[in-house]
Amino acid sequence: MFLEETDEISRLNSVRSLSSTMAMELDHDCPVCGDEQTFYRAASTTLHLGEKVKWHCPDCEYGFVRISDNGTTVDSSADA
Repeated sequence: MFLEETDEISRLNSVRSLSSTMAMELDHDCPVCGDEQTFYRAASTTLHLGEKVKWHCPDCEYGFVRISDNGTTVDSSADA
C-alpha cells in the first residue's frame, strides 16, 4: 500500500511540474543594460493569482516578476 501511494504522489508531482513548464529564456528590454537582453527564468511558483515567474538579466542585477493567468499578465517591469 505504501509503495502505491508513493508512486501516485510521484506521478502527481511529475504532472504538476510538466503542466507549469514554460520558456526558460525571455527576450525583454533591460533598463540597466539599455537594450534588449535574453533574461533567464530564475524561479517560479503558482499562486492563487496565477503563475509567478522571476526573470533576471544575465549581464546585470536587474530582475522583474510576471504573474500570468488565463491570458492576463501583470509585469513588474511595466511603467506605472
